[in-house]
Amino acid sequence: MRPDDNEQPKMSWMIQLILLVVALVLPFGVLCDRIAGSMTAMTWSIPFRTDPPTVGWFIHVLPFATILQSLPFTFPRLMVPYEVGRLYHQKTTRKRVFIFAILGDLSLAIYALLVTLPVLFTPFYPYVVIGIPLPFLVLTLWLLLKKYPPKASDEWLEAS
Repeated sequence: MRPDDNEQPKMSWMIQLILLVVALVLPFGVLCDRIAGSMTAMTWSIPFRTDPPTVGWFIHVLPFATILQSLPFTFPRLMVPYEVGRLYHQKTTRKRVFIFAILGDLSLAIYALLVTLPVLFTPFYPYVVIGIPLPFLVLTLWLLLKKYPPKASDEWLEAS
């Protein structure tokens, strides 16, 4: 279902708002090591322990300072709504929007890899962090763009 040209800006605004809520509220991964872990979103976290197996029965709302410190890893998640607006105004391509969404969903796995790499060079140190991405942002983006596709962009833009 393609919206009319007059509805494109309105549709863009609604899709951007939905994606912003998804980026801020839905979890983007599970981070765990041999003792503890957490399911993490940009604004909250649910901690759990792996030895003994228990789940924290509370949601830890992250302080603003922690959210700012995590911006280098979560910035691509915040760029997705902006890039969708650019997509509906034909200033970028679907491919670029999906690259930001994939990077945003992989941010916790990238963080876990960066934390684990130095440990791999330390012999007999049993601390490995595993980051399991949850692709809610990519799936939501795909569903919204499938249901409300933007106008076809020019060929020169797709080639770049």
